[in-house]
Amino acid sequence: MVHSHVALWPFGWFGGAILIGVILAVVLLAVWRYRKTERLGDGLTTNERRTLEEPERELLGMVRQHGAPIPQSWIVEEAPGGFDRVAAILHELEAKGLIRRVWDPAANELMVSA
Repeated sequence: MVHSHVALWPFGWFGGAILIGVILAVVLLAVWRYRKTERLGDGLTTNERRTLEEPERELLGMVRQHGAPIPQSWIVEEAPGGFDRVAAILHELEAKGLIRRVWDPAANELMVSA
């Protein structure tokens, strides 16, 4: 009686183990990258939550949860700290590329979007 053995990989079981390890590493990397950019209930990613300071996180979350462009005057009214502090934080977020402020001539004010 003749038995034949088929290896998982042409280089034997060791090569098959390396192939499975590489596939597992690629899957884990993909999951890690997804989790890094996943937005949770407050609209922030894990990375943003870790790197931004509390006032920046609060304002960015407010803008993202609103969904549509929001008047800067509304943000100033709702957020603590007054106009100068909120405008400075929004300027920092805009410099980091996390929000965009565009002048709306119809509303006669800056509209903030994320």
